[in-house]
Amino acid sequence: MGTAVDRDEPRTPLWRGLTLLQELRAAGVPVAAASDNVRDWWHPYGDYDILAVWREAVAMGHLDTAPCEGDWADLVTVAAATAMGGDVTAAAVAVGAPANLVLFPGARRFSELLARPHADRLVIRGGKPQDSELPPYSDLDDLMEGLVLTVDTSQVVLRGATVEPMRYHLS
Repeated sequence: MGTAVDRDEPRTPLWRGLTLLQELRAAGVPVAAASDNVRDWWHPYGDYDILAVWREAVAMGHLDTAPCEGDWADLVTVAAATAMGGDVTAAAVAVGAPANLVLFPGARRFSELLARPHADRLVIRGGKPQDSELPPYSDLDDLMEGLVLTVDTSQVVLRGATVEPMRYHLS
């Protein structure tokens, strides 16, 4: 059993470890999403892919139906550029705006866009398609040389959180 929730009432799930995105936006507070979880100790799978950040925010915050698919696209575009004090016109798709955008030819609707990573994306900068590829991980090895992560494993860990702040050292 559960409690019925009005479809039009902004409601973010409370058991997600996520702030109240829907309620904040409904109150007029600008809301943006980002991530610094890039191949680090907390999340070794991140790679600065803003589509992945958006997909996770939509899934965790149940934003796919609040109020409709795609309504939260500004979470990682215009709202994010505004939060950073950036040029909002560079983050918006509009007549006369710079043609800096990413196309996802394999997705016909938002549900398909958010269902896969979309390696087939097309990056356009200044109106011109970019011909570039991600570097192989082996080309990035020198960035990690000499770095050693030491974790204090004597701490008590409860369901993904520690009783006291995690102590770790990266040297």
